[in-house]
Formats: sequence, structure tokens, C-alpha cells
Amino acid sequence: MITSLEDLLAPYPYLRVANDADNEEILEFLKTVPMETGGMALRHDRAPDYFAFSKRQGKKDFCLVMGNKDRTIGGIASLSIRDYYVNRQKAKVAYLGDLRIHPRLYRRTRVNWRNLYVDLVNNYRNIRDFDNCEYFYTAILENNRSAINALTKGKSKFIYRELGVYQAVHILFRLPGFGMFRTARQVSNGIGAVRRAAQGDMAPLREFLYEQNKNKPFYDYITREGDDELERRCQAWDDFSISSFVIVENNDHEIIGCVSPWSHDAVRRLVLDKCSLKDRALSAILPIVGSSPLINGNTIHTLNLSHFEIKDNLDARVRKKVFRMLIEFIFSTRMHKGYHLISLLDYAGNSLGSILRNSGFITKTTRGVIYQVMSPDDMAEGHFIPTKEGICPHFELAVA
Repeated sequence: MITSLEDLLAPYPYLRVANDADNEEILEFLKTVPMETGGMALRHDRAPDYFAFSKRQGKKDFCLVMGNKDRTIGGIASLSIRDYYVNRQKAKVAYLGDLRIHPRLYRRTRVNWRNLYVDLVNNYRNIRDFDNCEYFYTAILENNRSAINALTKGKSKFIYRELGVYQAVHILFRLPGFGMFRTARQVSNGIGAVRRAAQGDMAPLREFLYEQNKNKPFYDYITREGDDELERRCQAWDDFSISSFVIVENNDHEIIGCVSPWSHDAVRRLVLDKCSLKDRALSAILPIVGSSPLINGNTIHTLNLSHFEIKDNLDARVRKKVFRMLIEFIFSTRMHKGYHLISLLDYAGNSLGSILRNSGFITKTTRGVIYQVMSPDDMAEGHFIPTKEGICPHFELAVA
């Protein structure tokens, strides 16, 4: 039985775990494998330390290096492990993140990687380096389903079980005149108040996030007491604390919504390598509305709206108002200043994108699918991440 990562890699001489000595070569390699999406070519810049962003992703992280015949790097795959609620219970879950393979990767290494991936899916629950990891999942852009075919090619027999569809909504700018004379207070229409969180709000914020998360099939592990994902992020994320949150309280001073605008630009930035004609035309408008244009070779500075939660039992009309209160607060207080994109996640049925468009925001969207990756044993044992109609598994765009 394979019981360690070392055992897993032993049959594959061109595959290994990356270490600090690989940093510069990995950074150079990333420049050669841009992501093609919607007529744009984007790549990640993780200088000066490739591994810094990985430490923000989870309690444990691994980067697997795929070597060419001459031992230069021709591919990488990253894996992070953190705690979730799975069916109301705490569980360690592995996430396959960055998978970057150069088109000219050494053929033998490419075959080795496919075989290693089969071994990984078949054995992840037994590998001690993974600290009793119980589930394995990934997310793939909807227009990149060929990536699944590449991973499942041959006699692998494992499956990608769809857990939910998400839509990443990227706010580019707001049309002049919209919101000019509107404040979050006016949008609230008596529902409550919106403000920045303070140190004394930690306990009620924890209570709110705990109640939001605990009963969902697959969501962030946040407790009333601490020693959880929120505490880990306060320690691992740059400049992230209770004061990073914006909260909405009802008239009884109960939290009914929150968001924490946070940027990972210090450790991972998007660089635009190629822009479509349509996007170049859109970019030309940005200086008129006070934003920097998107030019080939430029860094795209991104503000992620993480921990975006609105109390589940509110009716649709009130939920819409709470959402708008949070967005209006971010823009009226200029928290978005200096960023090209303000990114948030939308799920089927929420229609957040349409609310933004009706409020004068110009957005771009990308759709993706969240999958549980399962071995034949997982299937035989019914070892499923549970799903519930109308509730998508949580996916934190800020550390995806």
C-alpha cells in the first residue's frame, strides 16, 4: 500500500516535489504557459516567491514538478489541503489548483504524470503527508473541459463528479451617473446599516459565519470558538483581519451580511499577454471612468470580494438589498481604488451579475464547474461529498 508521497513518486523519475531551489525556474516556466480564456491570454506572476501564494491556500501545500528529458521544468501541479464542513462534520479536503503543462513536455513525463494522477486519486486517503485527507476536488473553467479529458484519458477509471457550477463576476467599472447620489444607507431603505467591522465584532461575525456554513453540504470550516479556517486566514493572508470585513446589521444589530475585500496581488498577480479586439475597445473606456487601461503586458490588479455571505433565511427582496448595500459601501468608500477588477463569485439562482448590471456596473464573467475527483473505491463505498439542490459548494476565488 502507498502510504507516503515519497512512495507515490518513487516509480516516476521525472516527477518530484518542488523545493525552494526550484523557485526561479518555476517563475520563468509560468511565463511560457498562459491561460487562454474568452479571447484573452493571461498568466500568473508569483514573483519573487512562487511558494508564498501556496501558503495562503491551505494548512498544507505541495507543488509537483514535471521534468523534461534534460531535467528542465515542463509542468507543475499544485495541491493544497484545508478544513471544510462536509455534511456538517469537519473534514480535511485536498484541492488540485494550478495545473500547468507545456505543450512540448517530454512525452515520457506526460505519460508518467497521467499514471501518477491515477495513483494519487486511488491513494490520497492513505497518504500520511496529507494528514488523513478524506476528499479530493478541483475546479475547471467550463470552456476547458478538454482538461478533464486529458486527465481521464486511458484506463484511469476514476470519475469527475459535478458538484456545482459557479460564475466568476469581474466588475470593470461603473457607468457615469449610476450611484452618484446614492449611498448604501439610501439603498437599505430601512433594513439596517452597513459599516466596517471592528475588533468587538469578531464574536458575532464568527456566530454569523458558523450559522451560515455548518449546515451546508460542503463549506468553509468556521466555528464559534476559533482554531478554524477564519483564524488560519487571519494569520496567513496579508493584511487580513476583522477590520477587513464590511458587515450589514439589521435594526436589531444582528449581522445579516458580510464581505471582506482582499487582494492577493502581493503574492500572485494576473498579467495580460493578449487581449481581444472587443476587450481592447472596452479598455479604451477605462481612463474616462478613472481606471487604468488594460494593455498587453500589464498587471491586472484584482480585489477579491471574499467571505461574501448574506443570511440564508432572508427573502429574495431583502437579500438583493443587502447585496447592494455591501457593493455600494465598497464603491462609495473607494475601497476599489487602484484595482482593474473587483471579483466575486455568483452561483446558479443568485443572479448577482444581473443586479450589478442593473446598477450600472460593466462586468466580465467566466463560468466554471466544481468537481469531486473520485476513485473506484470512493464510488463503491459511496464516499461522496454531499450535494443539495440550490446550494453550490463553497469555492473561495481569492485562493483558487
